[in-house]
Amino acid sequence: VSTQSTGEKSLSPKSIDDICGVDVECPAIEAIANTDCGFGMRKVSAGKWVSTKIVDSDGDKKYEKGFLRLYKYISGANADGASIPMTAPVLAKTYLDKSFKELGGSLHFYIPSSFQAN
Repeated sequence: VSTQSTGEKSLSPKSIDDICGVDVECPAIEAIANTDCGFGMRKVSAGKWVSTKIVDSDGDKKYEKGFLRLYKYISGANADGASIPMTAPVLAKTYLDKSFKELGGSLHFYIPSSFQAN
């Protein structure tokens, strides 16, 4: 959180490197060299994830509603009634057709190591 000269607080997102192992648990992540397209790439290790489909009928809030479904799951709305700690990253997959029209998508939370055996 930084303070602007007006005294207002502004939030800036943290780098995944500043979050993992400090604020929340993350799967093992390996940076991959990428000089072709101007953005960073990372390989995320395998493990158990909880996922939900993005539903078109949820309209403009479909990603928000998908996130809330996952949040409810980690907050105890699961088969064991277990409260599961938040992790990072939250992965979003979006599927596009040849015209780049969105066909669907999904959101994914990494299950922390203490729950991987379940």
